Amino acid sequence: DKVNVTMGYPLRNTPLYSLVEGIIQMHENADRLRPDDPGSIYYFRDILNILRHPYVRSLVFSEARELMQEIHEENLVYISPAYFQKYADNDADHLLAFLFRRWTDIGTVIGWFLELYQRLKVHMERGDRQNVPTVETAYLFHFFTLPQKLRDKLDTYALNFDLRIFRRLYRDVLQAGSIPFSGEPLEGLQVMGMLETRTLDFERIILLSVNEGSLPAKPNLSSYIPYSLRKGFGLPTHEDRDAVYAYHYYRLLQRAQEVDLIHNTEP
Repeated sequence: DKVNVTMGYPLRNTPLYSLVEGIIQMHENADRLRPDDPGSIYYFRDILNILRHPYVRSLVFSEARELMQEIHEENLVYISPAYFQKYADNDADHLLAFLFRRWTDIGTVIGWFLELYQRLKVHMERGDRQNVPTVETAYLFHFFTLPQKLRDKLDTYALNFDLRIFRRLYRDVLQAGSIPFSGEPLEGLQVMGMLETRTLDFERIILLSVNEGSLPAKPNLSSYIPYSLRKGFGLPTHEDRDAVYAYHYYRLLQRAQEVDLIHNTEP
């Protein structure tokens, strides 16, 4: 009942990230289709990808299914944002009309994302009768704060660039973001990374994924300096990183009474 997770959970592994990625991809492809009139038409595969997302299906299941069937029967390939305004005739706030709204400027896009996260939050709270915080509501909160931080930075430094650069920037921020978890660091189960175990002693240790290539990790230094030059001029190489991990590995096992090493035997 006492768990402490010191490692953050990457936002890029969440279902909400896949929805945001699909939406950004749809608008990027729309710009490639008509560079002279960006965002004027969407490719049908991008639309289907969004309609099949679990969050969208949970909100508008019947309408999403009918729209997918309509696209197949009428053999629609390129679809204008105006095509989805028929849903707004009966309901001005209809999700399908909102999802495929045309993006015009950065301020509109930031407001669009904030509204999307707000809609999902309301839907999750409606489904959770006990109103208990879940992992979904936790990463939804972090998704909600990121556009606000970006907007503050843009206003503070008076940055002005086009939507294409903003989409790339927002994607990079999401890919690098993570959800921090809090718990009891002095007792119970401690879920930690290798470097976070430094100077700590444990009675029982369970090491996951000790396969070759995971511990130590595969050589992957993000640098324009080739290995031979790094070696020749005494710069850090992957051997130095392996030595650091080897030290922490043996240091971690030094005073443990019970150690379980878990590895995968499947190819």
